[in-house]
Amino acid sequence: MLNQALPQIYLIVASLGFLIATLIIAARNHRRQGALMLSTFIAIQSSGLLVEWLEWRASDLHALVFPYAEIIVGAGYCLLGPLLYQFTAAMIAPNQSLTLRHMKHAATAIILGGSFPLWVSEPGQFMLITLIGVAIYNGFSLRKIHNYHSAVSNEYSTLDAHSLNWLRKILICCMVCSLTLLVVMLLVVLKKLDMVQAHLLLRGWNFCLFFLIALAGIRSGLLSFGHTAESRHQAPGYPPRSTNFIASLSDNQEKYKNSRLDRETAHALWQHVNAYMESQQPFLDSDLKMTDLAKATGISAHDLSQTINTVSGESFHTYVNGFRIRAAQALIKTDALHNVAMVDIAIRAGFASKATFYKHFKQHFGMTPAAYKKRVF
Repeated sequence: MLNQALPQIYLIVASLGFLIATLIIAARNHRRQGALMLSTFIAIQSSGLLVEWLEWRASDLHALVFPYAEIIVGAGYCLLGPLLYQFTAAMIAPNQSLTLRHMKHAATAIILGGSFPLWVSEPGQFMLITLIGVAIYNGFSLRKIHNYHSAVSNEYSTLDAHSLNWLRKILICCMVCSLTLLVVMLLVVLKKLDMVQAHLLLRGWNFCLFFLIALAGIRSGLLSFGHTAESRHQAPGYPPRSTNFIASLSDNQEKYKNSRLDRETAHALWQHVNAYMESQQPFLDSDLKMTDLAKATGISAHDLSQTINTVSGESFHTYVNGFRIRAAQALIKTDALHNVAMVDIAIRAGFASKATFYKHFKQHFGMTPAAYKKRVF
């Protein structure tokens, strides 16, 4: 029964994939690099399923196109890892354009994929190598997301509009799928499992990747039509980034290596910044940025960032939200605000959303604001 239904499933999913890829390209979207990476990824997955359908339902046509289709699909599978990595890079830096430097990631994959006909007798080995490549690039993508979040937390006090946690979760799911299938293909290579048995798992992997990446297209806004120049900065996953900020992603761990700021000066700056935060309460502005605080205190953004990171051991985001939490704590204890909703408390304390407020409050006090309020009163 399943074998009879599979060809129809392959054709439906492949058709849906080509439709989604076309919609992404056709959408009037400013993030052309991300759209190109995502649509190519989906088209490759759809092409593999279409070739499978040809093998099941149109054997004569399959025999005619097989030598060319298998090379294209093989090269395509090898490109999945680099495409996922470049899509991640495009979500982090939407305004960066593709250069020859970026193409180096695709060169090896294309060469390996083009040699697929040589691997026809050993498809398990070819897929094993391909999956290793996907897993490696997936790891690179996750590390890039980690570095991005570290840099963002040292630039902004509110991360709601800048978080790419949705992409990190998708990448983790992709990694789990890839590693699971990698183990299956290893068993095939070791003759512990038949390739025919592994075939369904391979197609399951195709389906999982297809829907995960399609979800990425929806979540990132790449399937949204009619973005205007004014609204694009509010699209999910599109935080505006300066050139200096993008550069900081690669050297985030060593950016203070050559700094001339000594410990004594850093502590003096720390006291000055703390005094300003207590007296002027700039943290009540939910859009407060590192550059804003640096300008207000007369300290360079680099020195301020180093002072906060090295003296407190915290990011700018965590440092500012510490003040907001203490302000919210004081507001909760105020008798006159006993009947005020928690979302209003959050906004008065400088938080941009109730969810962020609850998250940080629970991290500080080990309980929700509502539970804390009950304990106080």
